[in-house]
Amino acid sequence: FWVTPNHRTTAPWSSPRPNDEGEANERVLSRLELHDTTYVAVNHWPRAWYNDALARPQVQVQYNGEAGNYLAVPVAGPEHDQIQNKHPVPLPMRFLMGFAPRHFLRLEPQ
Repeated sequence: FWVTPNHRTTAPWSSPRPNDEGEANERVLSRLELHDTTYVAVNHWPRAWYNDALARPQVQVQYNGEAGNYLAVPVAGPEHDQIQNKHPVPLPMRFLMGFAPRHFLRLEPQ
């Protein structure tokens, strides 16, 4: 994934490791922080990158020009609620995105 420095700007993060055909599926995502932990969110109905990360959780991330390997861990329960409360999506944006369910991945350095 290519990740933005924070959720209000655009800048790079890198891509999931190559698929079976050796191709990387690169995306630009917003970086979310909570308690010194980094997360990314799927906010829209198009979510192929998220499904790819669930299927291949070993991902590569580029941030501030530095590339690293991470484990993408799905978030649920109280942790999900905490990140959702810290980084809410305003109602007009939720409307524009069709009220898609929001899911998070925690990025654990490898």
